[in-house]
Amino acid sequence: MKYYKQSQRVLERIRVKYAQKRRTEKWKKRKLHKKNVARIKIVKRKVQAEKPFTDHIAPKNFSLIENTNEVLGYFHDVAVKFGNGDNINFDISEVDNLTSPTIALLVATINNLDIRGDSIYRGNAPQKEELKELFLNSGFYKFVRSISPGLKTSQSGGHILHKEMNTVVVGEIAKNAVITGVKHTYKADKSFEPL
Repeated sequence: MKYYKQSQRVLERIRVKYAQKRRTEKWKKRKLHKKNVARIKIVKRKVQAEKPFTDHIAPKNFSLIENTNEVLGYFHDVAVKFGNGDNINFDISEVDNLTSPTIALLVATINNLDIRGDSIYRGNAPQKEELKELFLNSGFYKFVRSISPGLKTSQSGGHILHKEMNTVVVGEIAKNAVITGVKHTYKADKSFEPL
């Protein structure tokens, strides 16, 4: 009982001290500042949403390995446009070649707030059926939000891009990535001895 009364007194002192703190001018200014910051963010989002989208067409050979300079130039232009506060429409519909490292770089660019800032983005998938399948099954939409119901990763998808926090290779993930790569490259799902 004695312990209970002591703890009640301590709690009452804490409540009184907190109530006094809330009556100070500094507290009121801080609360008002937080409300103003929230309002400013809402206004900025509305202004950004009203800006037009700039089409950013990907090179035909959208492969970081085979066409390094042009692809890196593409992503440099994206960073510059995002830095200028432009909204970007990523148009990869006409690509003839697409690789998983390029998809990973696209995800990294879109998700990096230091690059993107407050800009808004949207995009599409490749028109070529095999490239579209690679794009959708890469796991792209696990990391990038889509508002189009038709462009979700299939139930069997998501075998290429993974976010891991340690340096140990997860056998199941590596196996699925290899199978997906072999299917895309050799158009066959049988075992591939070199891998």
